[in-house]
Amino acid sequence: MRAVRISAPESEREDYEALVTAARLFYVDGLTQEKVAKALGLSQSSVSRLLERARREGIVKAHIEPPRLLKLEAELRDKLAAKGVHTVYIVPGGGGKNTENLGLAGARTLATLLCEASESTIRMAMSCGDTLLAVVDNFLNLLAMDAELARSLRQKKLEVYPSALYADSRLEACYPHTIVSILAIMMKRRDDALDIEAHISSLPPDFYTKLEPQEMESYSRRYHIKDMMECAKQSKIFLLGIGDLKNKTYDRIQEQLGININKDAFISESNYIPVGKDGTQHKEVEEKLIAITIDDFRQIAQQHDRYVIAIAGGEHKREAIKAALAKPYFNVLVTDERIARYLLDGR
Repeated sequence: MRAVRISAPESEREDYEALVTAARLFYVDGLTQEKVAKALGLSQSSVSRLLERARREGIVKAHIEPPRLLKLEAELRDKLAAKGVHTVYIVPGGGGKNTENLGLAGARTLATLLCEASESTIRMAMSCGDTLLAVVDNFLNLLAMDAELARSLRQKKLEVYPSALYADSRLEACYPHTIVSILAIMMKRRDDALDIEAHISSLPPDFYTKLEPQEMESYSRRYHIKDMMECAKQSKIFLLGIGDLKNKTYDRIQEQLGININKDAFISESNYIPVGKDGTQHKEVEEKLIAITIDDFRQIAQQHDRYVIAIAGGEHKREAIKAALAKPYFNVLVTDERIARYLLDGR
């Protein structure tokens, strides 16, 4: 099935009627080129040229919808149920990190939970990483294309919090506070009728490295930072990535925290907190960070009406995801086919 979105680029030209009509008949209504030609009174070769031009000029843009692998989901869900993971969403593998497929699956999961929530105000906390940024990007696309989703969200208030605070003077999209900001700002730009609040506190760049514990406590109290994190902890929905600790990005984070981490023992991370092969988190990092802890997530995941969603895939994260599942801190897993088969078969 071909799924496309008809966009509306600006142009001073006035000969677009046949082009747009041909594109809509072919891509949206599903007519063959021959039937489109008959409907417009054109030759099939003319229709072919119109469709090629529509793609070239950006009037037609493809939207890829990777299918859910339901049989594999059922098998993995049965295996993980005893560990407290009650929902599994599996998409096909993709190139490299498989970020786009995972991002769309995460966005679909988030959209479903937001629409099904009975509360008028829904609180959500978000962690960090490229995969979560892809979730935000795909969620914004869904909001633009799915009128029912937009209508449902207009009836609710959404409060969004970062699930961890990390101090760095550089602006990078993968940080929790920037991901939260992007989601809130772009949702309002897409639909001004939406009621969304982003709650973000900033830390000085040297917060974790140069301040003494008493100074950190004083700063946190003065600016109500820990109060904000307690509010984040009361969220209904939590979005987490699972990172590979061998990723060089974490070297900078480790430097900022001022804590040396044994990467032979700790191979995974979530919410900036390293996790070992046996599923045990790095307590020193956890205690220093202003963040929702791994044990907090474990307790939350035991509640049937709250959702801790871990979104991760790609061949390079096999061991990191396996470590996270040794003592799960989430009750929903969004992953891809290769990881699912590895978890089921060990290969």
